[in-house]
Amino acid sequence: SSLGSEKDKLSRGLEKSTWEEKSLASKLDEANGTIAALRKQVAKLEDDVTKGKELLAALTKESTDKVNALEREVERLTTQLNGAKKDMERVSAELQSMAVESRSVKDKAIQEEKKAAE
Repeated sequence: SSLGSEKDKLSRGLEKSTWEEKSLASKLDEANGTIAALRKQVAKLEDDVTKGKELLAALTKESTDKVNALEREVERLTTQLNGAKKDMERVSAELQSMAVESRSVKDKAIQEEKKAAE
């Protein structure tokens, strides 16, 4: 009878370990499912990061191109402005020269009138 109770204990122990094994196998399946889902999530995040970096690079290049184009336009306008200033200085000098010439002609005319009047 002692042998029978040992056999029952062993049988119950075997049932318990079988149940624990099934429980662990179920938990392992669940963990594997979670790991697979996390791997998918990580892969998607890596893809998003790559796309983000590509977009940032494209925007940076576009911004740089726009800045370079603006710098070239400013240089062109500065050159035009300097040319216009030089033209203005030349015309101003010509006008002063013409004014001096005009005064000189006028002074001569007045002197000649005075001589004629004398």
